[in-house]
Amino acid sequence: MKNSCMKLGVVIFAAMISLAGVSAETGKCVVTYTFDDGLADQYTIAYPMFRKAGLPATFFIIGSKVGDANGIRNKVERNTPVMTWDQIRDMSTNGMEIASHGWAHAKYAKMNRDGIIDDIRRNQVALKENAGVDCVSFASPFNTKKGADGSDVEALAKEAGLRAMRMRQKGAGGKMTADQMNALVESAKKKGEWLVFMIHGMARGYDAWENPQELEKHLAWVKEQKDVRVLSFADAAGVCVDDTRDIECSIMIDEGSGWQRRTETLSATNGECEIVFDRTTTCRIDDVTLTKKGRVQ
Repeated sequence: MKNSCMKLGVVIFAAMISLAGVSAETGKCVVTYTFDDGLADQYTIAYPMFRKAGLPATFFIIGSKVGDANGIRNKVERNTPVMTWDQIRDMSTNGMEIASHGWAHAKYAKMNRDGIIDDIRRNQVALKENAGVDCVSFASPFNTKKGADGSDVEALAKEAGLRAMRMRQKGAGGKMTADQMNALVESAKKKGEWLVFMIHGMARGYDAWENPQELEKHLAWVKEQKDVRVLSFADAAGVCVDDTRDIECSIMIDEGSGWQRRTETLSATNGECEIVFDRTTTCRIDDVTLTKKGRVQ
């Protein structure tokens, strides 16, 4: 980027989904386990596995379905049983992250901006009033990213007060084995990536495990990996978008006497900061390279 300026700003954003800062700083990858829809067997089967392993997980809850005797309809079953508010509070009390999957698991792709943000906000109120949770994480229903009017779901979630939205994930369930999950973690370790697993049914419902014990075997393995950090979705996103963190970048700058390279270290708030050069003469900037944490945008 080459510009003539009196005051030049370059915005740097520490991206939630890249996790480049974590791998560069610690040499570790991060793994997050997310569960969608608030199904009853996530509480009765998965939750005890995570407590036994001493590991966190994130549960994306559909507020309108909690405690519904009719459960959730899907392609596999007409009434997959769901959790109660008491069960959700128990998980929250014992170290699990409770997060939002929207109020009604609505098809945002067929909704406009106002309908989407109302669905998001309604679920936040329900989680607060019924489970005492101030949720910060969000998984869009059907992983939809755009509304019918082109509205950006991630931007609407942020406007509603949420701080992190699941943007990419790897499904786990069905015939998947512990060895296959382990291999995915090994690949993430080599690449320094944030691996986010998305899980639905444990024994019943959509993409339910043929053998849920494969997940337990995998958790026992991953707990022993010294170069892997298992974090909730909010905590993992916080590693990438801390309230305050230093960002270091290398800059080629010409202030009239030729190009010179120099390093700037900045304090970022909520993952964003600016490099501002206030000069009385014209300057140019080129080749902004992040040397620690985040990315240039």
